Amino acid sequence: MKKYLLSIVIVGLLLTPALVMGQTWEEPSVDIELQGLMEGLMNALWTIFAGVAVMAFVYAGILFLTASGDPEKLGQAKQAAVFGIAGIVVAIMGYSITSLVLGWFD
Repeated sequence: MKKYLLSIVIVGLLLTPALVMGQTWEEPSVDIELQGLMEGLMNALWTIFAGVAVMAFVYAGILFLTASGDPEKLGQAKQAAVFGIAGIVVAIMGYSITSLVLGWFD
């Protein structure tokens, strides 16, 4: 029971700055632009993708290092690296296409 109460107190203390900074003294604006929303979403997804891409290449590197010359493990490591590169290419194409479409609406 003490651990449960302590964890609630710690989470509450950690969330307090976020709650305080969330207070606004102005009237909330309902004027949301689709382009601004899409750009914000693209930037957030691009940041998440960059983290996943780095983790994928680290994973492929670890597979290469732990393969110890085993052809099956080397093949698995090469496949992981190729899939990482393919993922980056697809993400860049998706970002480019979305940027082009948003550019048409400027």
